[in-house]
Amino acid sequence: MKGGLSEPWVRVSVVIPTLNQERTLPYAFARLPPDLHEVIVVDGHSVDGTLSVARQLRPDVRLVVQTRRGIGNALACGLAAATGDIVVMVGLNGSADLGEIPRFVGALLGGADFATGSRFAEGGGNDNLSRLPALGSRALSVLVNLLYGTNYSDLCYGFNAIWRRHAPVLGLDATSPELPGGGIRWGDGPEAEALIHMRVALAGLVVAEVPS
Repeated sequence: MKGGLSEPWVRVSVVIPTLNQERTLPYAFARLPPDLHEVIVVDGHSVDGTLSVARQLRPDVRLVVQTRRGIGNALACGLAAATGDIVVMVGLNGSADLGEIPRFVGALLGGADFATGSRFAEGGGNDNLSRLPALGSRALSVLVNLLYGTNYSDLCYGFNAIWRRHAPVLGLDATSPELPGGGIRWGDGPEAEALIHMRVALAGLVVAEVPS
C-alpha cells in the first residue's frame, strides 16, 4: 500500500459492513486510500441499492452477504473472506473517516498487533456523538480496563485494524447457523466491539490506540 507508507509489500484488506447505505457509500469510497489489496463490502441483506452502488463505484469490490445478522457476524464474514496481510474493519455510521486508514496501517507496521480507533484520545473527536453515548462508552472502557488491565479509551467506535494472522483470537464466528426463531447469537450484535477488545487483551496482543 502506498500513500505515505514506506513498506509497499503489505497487502491491506478493508472490511466494510453495510445495511441500506447506498447514500453513504459514495462519500465513504471516495475517502478510501489508493492501492488497497481489496475492499470487502459485507452486506446485511440490504433492500436498497447498496450492492449495485458498490459495484458501480468500485468494480473490483468484493461483495459478501452475511451468514446471519448483526455487526459481529458481518465482521466475522469479512475476516473470513479477507486475504490481505492486514485487515481494517470500519463501519459507515457517519463517525469514521476512511481517509484515516493509513494511520491504522502505520500503527501495525510500527509494531502493534491490533490498532483501535479512539474518539476520546488526544487528537480524536466526533461531533455526531451525543453526551449519553459518550458517557456510556467511557464507562464501559473504565470497566474493561479495570477487569483486563488495559488502557482503552473508546470500545464502541468500530474502527480497528489487525494483522490477519492474529484474527483467530477475536473469536468471531461466520459459520454457525442462525438460532431457532431468528434470535441473534451472542457476539453477533453490538456487543462484538467490546468482545473484540477483551479478547485482544486476553491474547496479550500489542495494542495501539489511534486518535480518530
